[in-house]
Amino acid sequence: MSSVLYAHSKPGRPEAEWEPLAVHARWTGRFAAHFGRAFGCAGLARAQGLLHDTGKASQEFQDYLCALRARGGDHSTWGAQRADELYGRVVGRMLAACIAGHHGGLPDGEALRRRLAQAQNDASRWRELIIPLAPEVIASKRCFAPPARERFEQCPDALARRRAFTKAFLIRMLFSCLVDADFRATERFMADGRPRARVRTRLRDLDRQLTAHLRCKQADAKPTAINALRAEILAHAVAKATCTPGLFTLTVPTGGGKTLTSLAFALAHAERYGKRRVIHVAPFTAIVEQTADAIRTAVGNPGAILEHHANLDEEALARRLAEDGGDERDGLGPLRRAAATWDAPIVVTTAVQFFESLFANRPSRCRKLHNLANSVIILDEAQTVDSSGRRNGLAEGGCDGRSAAFGSGTSREAAVTGSSRGRSARDAAGVLGVPRAGSLQRGRSDEARDLATGRLAVVPDSRRNGTFPPVTIIQVAFCALPVVG
Repeated sequence: MSSVLYAHSKPGRPEAEWEPLAVHARWTGRFAAHFGRAFGCAGLARAQGLLHDTGKASQEFQDYLCALRARGGDHSTWGAQRADELYGRVVGRMLAACIAGHHGGLPDGEALRRRLAQAQNDASRWRELIIPLAPEVIASKRCFAPPARERFEQCPDALARRRAFTKAFLIRMLFSCLVDADFRATERFMADGRPRARVRTRLRDLDRQLTAHLRCKQADAKPTAINALRAEILAHAVAKATCTPGLFTLTVPTGGGKTLTSLAFALAHAERYGKRRVIHVAPFTAIVEQTADAIRTAVGNPGAILEHHANLDEEALARRLAEDGGDERDGLGPLRRAAATWDAPIVVTTAVQFFESLFANRPSRCRKLHNLANSVIILDEAQTVDSSGRRNGLAEGGCDGRSAAFGSGTSREAAVTGSSRGRSARDAAGVLGVPRAGSLQRGRSDEARDLATGRLAVVPDSRRNGTFPPVTIIQVAFCALPVVG
């Protein structure tokens, strides 16, 4: 075996241009830690990044890279076994699941137990390469911060029945960090170490552009009672953006401008609390397309909007971006990468994409999950979501307003969801581990009059659980009373 162990080769190129295993582990650990920091698990994420490819230190895999063998063996199971040995029954098994599945998908419990018991090709040289990269993480086994361990393992009795769901969701968040980090580290190597060029639009700039757009609309609007009502709804909602993150509701009459009103709140709230992106989730593809077009027009920056659904014509969108100053030849690749990771300032997607990703096990589906952390998530038209979805896993074993799931409850997500009935939105909040901080609700008891006037008020919730960082959800829904005039 060569004195240098490799993680990746380049066909037809000399070994000097291959990627050393230690280099790939370092970059994967670094990327994973960056992703995990958003929900308080940088150490855990870094540990799995360092260990995930340790099985490539075997003679079999190195021969495979040199084209001396047809296959390189099962390198992911070796890494899973090392994580299980190092970090024990709870943390070790969680990291083992992520590492074992980083190519083929998260295994179920029984499949993981079988793989952990399998004999593997010897890859013991991993220690001389990987441990020196981060002895404080691996050798000392301190990748899990004591405060986080205490919150997770000493959960109150009332939450014990939800611990399995909590652990499963945390595993998916960590799995997301690992697969995205692995993709990016490999992409970096294939690009000869050159970082991918990224022009990041700040949410603050989008907020200012949207504000200017709305002011122009109001200035050009006819002085009717309906337009005055729309302006009042917008001003009231934006004024509440300074409220502490939590669960909110916003019920707006048909024609009341809920799309841009909710976006104005989301951007202002994101700027106030340092959120990373706004994710707008709609139940139907037609609504997604309509919403994405409206947002592009409002913020004046089409490149900052990622539209992600099954019917998206990627080539047509790439041409549209090129017309706005980009390069059509270069637009499709970044567009597909953004769709895989949701790494964009504003994402507009479907409920199917959103909720299936929350409960997926495939790397491609889960890759985007870590980018939900510290975001504002708008679940639009949530009254269309059947609240019986709870029985299909949406909130069964999930959490109520006070019992945040560990993986997402520590992530400072902000979500904007909505239901005139309220129930399905609270279910969605439960899955994300969002504490109920209050709601944008009607300010008077006369429902018909409130719906017609669009008056809203924030009602604080005294049940806030101070254990987890604050999160925001705003329920956005239409009501049956049309606005005419």
